[in-house]
Amino acid sequence: MQFKSFQVRFEPGLREMDERRLNEFLASVKVLSIKNVVLRGQGSWTVSVIYEQAAGAKHSAAELSGPEQRRYDALRAWRDRRAGAMGRKPFAVVSDRLLLNMAKENVAETSDLLSVRGFGPRKAEQYGDEILAVLASL
Repeated sequence: MQFKSFQVRFEPGLREMDERRLNEFLASVKVLSIKNVVLRGQGSWTVSVIYEQAAGAKHSAAELSGPEQRRYDALRAWRDRRAGAMGRKPFAVVSDRLLLNMAKENVAETSDLLSVRGFGPRKAEQYGDEILAVLASL
């Protein structure tokens, strides 16, 4: 049995991102119990989950450290904006798995990107500078 807490912010845009992260986590585990707490004046609510790892579960965004989670959220926001500008589905630009792989690495230059599993020269040429700018801004 394990425990994890999520903060879900009320602010539009942030709420959707936080809810998506929570929903991805809930889909990846066997939930035993969920508790919600709203504190006045906080601008968010807290969702606490008691869970067990689902059989055959893959690594998920829920397993990221604080810095890795910030990188993942920033990369995901970039990817969603980029896909919207291109008129494409987000996963057609960069998959969630690749975002997760990039978030787990300490990427600072193009050679670092190329060492990330699933990130090849074509993606580096198409999106490398943008991704590096996103990561450098954190």
